Amino acid sequence: MTPKEMKLIETAMAYVLPWGVYRGKTLDEVKSSYLRTLATSCHDKLVSEYADALWNWREEMDEHVY
Repeated sequence: MTPKEMKLIETAMAYVLPWGVYRGKTLDEVKSSYLRTLATSCHDKLVSEYADALWNWREEMDEHVY
């Protein structure tokens, strides 16, 4: 993983959701199934990008949260 990719993952983990079921929680605290939904269906491009990056990282590391 490149330093740029790692920075993206770190930023995604620390991102606090401003709305929804997980409002006030970081993306790192969100279940993997919800991350996948955010990555594929979210209207907010930034949240979608972060959720996708974090979900893919969890998939690669086999570190999903259920």
